[in-house]
Amino acid sequence: YYTYFNGHAPGYYAWDAGTWRIYNLNSSCTKIDCAAETRWLRRDLEARPSVCTAIAMHHARFSSGSEHGSDPSVRRFWEVAHAHHVDVALAGHDHDYERFARLDEDGHRAADGLLSFVSGAGGRSLYSLGQRLPASQFAQDTRFGVLVLSLGAGEFGWKFKTTDGVVRDSGSRSCVA
Repeated sequence: YYTYFNGHAPGYYAWDAGTWRIYNLNSSCTKIDCAAETRWLRRDLEARPSVCTAIAMHHARFSSGSEHGSDPSVRRFWEVAHAHHVDVALAGHDHDYERFARLDEDGHRAADGLLSFVSGAGGRSLYSLGQRLPASQFAQDTRFGVLVLSLGAGEFGWKFKTTDGVVRDSGSRSCVA
């Protein structure tokens, strides 16, 4: 990652995409100081409030994947994100595709929660799904594909598109703010 992007540790940053604020987080908390990263995230969310926001990280807070599953170590990011009305959470790690209902940091459905995606079906292999978590709304582990996000002013849309062009999951939502 650092070599490819010519970056330096700690490997987390934020950027703007139109009216959206995107936070790329380093979820390898055994290798960096995630407490400091969490403080940075909180400060940036407070200093730069945005109508629509997203967090992206490697490890999924919630996943029905049988290889890795849900990762409680990133709860700290979700707690801050939920408190600041972040709209979307993106992760990979498990090589499958899964979309969850809007959730809080503890996995409870919440109207102001984060809509969460595990988008790991674009890699070298697919992993089998385990027992589906209750808030999982769509999941698949049989086709390679990509998550396509359309970020608009006050809204967003998604499509999971397989490599042969078939859309297997899609939808749109307004931002929480």
